[in-house]
Amino acid sequence: FTIVAPRLFSAYSEAVNPINMWVDGRQDDGQLRLDHARSFFEAARFPDDFHRAARPMSADNEAVVHAIHPIEPGANIAGVNTYTVDRNAPRLDDKCGIFEYHVNHTLRTLYPNPTGNLLDAIRANIH
Repeated sequence: FTIVAPRLFSAYSEAVNPINMWVDGRQDDGQLRLDHARSFFEAARFPDDFHRAARPMSADNEAVVHAIHPIEPGANIAGVNTYTVDRNAPRLDDKCGIFEYHVNHTLRTLYPNPTGNLLDAIRANIH
């Protein structure tokens, strides 16, 4: 098990996605109505008369969840119950570090010697 950049950020983002995306913009309480949740998950559609939030959503909700349930980046080193914090991996609030780690570690691991169209696509997508 490994949870480092960008997966660490994604875990918190995905945890608050229903709040950020699916709470009716006319509500100020941040609560996802059950009938709206059912519409999204069961019918795969926006509920009738749904209004998106009238303001941009940011990483504030991720920070709230992280404050309550903090996880440091790291991995199981030798099997189950051997989770070890990786002090070199970027923390959740280090957005530049997360991007650099993703480019220098994740991409290089997945694509060690990209060429041609793949290399062009990687370059286009990381700039």
